[in-house]
This record gives sequence, C-alpha cells and structure tokens, in this order.
Amino acid sequence: MKSTFITYVLWFFFGVFGFHKFYLGKNGWGIIYLLTGGLLGIGWVIDLFTIPGQVENANLKFAMRYGHPNSGHIPSQPRQQPFVNRGDTPEKQLLDLASNRKVVSMREVLSKTSLSTEEAEYTIRKLADRGVVEESIDHQGRICYSVI
Repeated sequence: MKSTFITYVLWFFFGVFGFHKFYLGKNGWGIIYLLTGGLLGIGWVIDLFTIPGQVENANLKFAMRYGHPNSGHIPSQPRQQPFVNRGDTPEKQLLDLASNRKVVSMREVLSKTSLSTEEAEYTIRKLADRGVVEESIDHQGRICYSVI
C-alpha cells in the first residue's frame, strides 16, 4: 500500500521530475513530468492538493488488482446470491437474467450466471442470430445486450 507521507516527500524533493507519479504507478504522467519539469511547475503545485486522492486511488487499484478486499479502503460486502438458477441451460440463464433487466452487460452475464466467457459469447451470438437478443453500445462505450 502506498503512503501519503512518502508521496509528499517524493513530491517535495523530486516532484518536478515526477518521482511521486512513478511511485503511485502513474508511469505515463511520470514521464510527462520528467520531460516538462512538472508541467512547468504548474502540475507540481496542483499535486500539493491532489496527492491524498491520488494515493487513495493507487491503493484502491492495488487492492482490486491483487485481491485485498478487506484492506480498509474497500468496504466488505456480503456476496449476493445470483438470482439465476445455475442448473439451467445457457440460453435460459441469459434470458432469465435479461427478463429482470432491460439491458445487461457481459460483466453482469458472467457474474450472475454460471457461464464461462466463451459460453456466454457463444450463447449471445446464437440468440442474436435467432433475433432474440440485440447488441448495442451504451453511452459509456460498453457493449450491452437486450431481449427483443
């Protein structure tokens, strides 16, 4: 887990070179700071106020990536039982899931059914070819599916 204190120390002494950005795992921004002198010092000053949030985001990203759900930064939530009967056929699982919602994403399909990624993609393609499911892209650029 990243430390706010260490980040501030790196920011104060080496901030215009982007050392604190590298420490937080923001290598792209670190290179930009290194080449531009901390965005001509402006980014360095802005970071004075934004470092606590940057550290928190880095710690959350670390916790999500490496499976530390009880790290103190992510509230522990009880696992919800999926409402789809996992013994049903892939088509039935998808249709049951879609009947409770207008639009479902692949993420929801994978988390609320017992299907693997390959099974879900194959089943969705099969239902789309039959005209049962329609694929669309939402305002955030995610591929979503709805029952026609």
